[in-house]
Amino acid sequence: MKHEQTPIPASGEVADKKKTLILDAAEALFAEQGYADVSIRDIALHAKANVAAVNYHFGSKERLFEALFARRVVPVNEERLVLLAAARQRGRNGKPALRELVEAFVRPPLLLGDPASHGERGLVMMRFLSRMLAMPREHVFLDSYYGEVRSSFIATLREILPGLPFESVLWRYNLMVGALIYALAGPQRMLRPPDGLPPAPPVNWVVENAIAEIVDFCTAGLSTAGTVAYQ
Repeated sequence: MKHEQTPIPASGEVADKKKTLILDAAEALFAEQGYADVSIRDIALHAKANVAAVNYHFGSKERLFEALFARRVVPVNEERLVLLAAARQRGRNGKPALRELVEAFVRPPLLLGDPASHGERGLVMMRFLSRMLAMPREHVFLDSYYGEVRSSFIATLREILPGLPFESVLWRYNLMVGALIYALAGPQRMLRPPDGLPPAPPVNWVVENAIAEIVDFCTAGLSTAGTVAYQ
């Protein structure tokens, strides 16, 4: 039987480059196929590395996935909180405008798909986030990485929308999250016209248009009067 050789520890710069190649390969595969259908061997093959190297750097597929999660989600969430704080400073009595709150939430992840900033890799990053946030065990990572963002945005929504029951605020926040997850799948999903309804719109992804569309939609949904009477 052929055994994988344990890799010789590399210098810091070389090791970081190898880890990045493995992370990039894993991200592309997870974005395309989902977490369950990708093996460590698939990732090693895609990264032109051996399985031992992947295990040496990450230990397991789950730990590799969490490293990918953190690589994308931590900067996104930090930027969300910065934008929310800036919107609060601009608002009346320290309360941000509802539209600015929504934009603070959706702009950072959608900017990952901006071809001007990230090229073709941008859509890969967006699709990875979309799949990751919709996976069955997403709560394992959300509790660790999303707690502050979730608490901050829900608390601010309650300030801005004092007439809504808390249950409605939770519903609408989660519907905003759901709309964002769907949009993160990119133009193939969002700009696909129904069959037999010409003329088809041009399938091009302009990130500022995507941000404006979801901000328009979510702002309208969040601000409408509620009809559910909670006991």
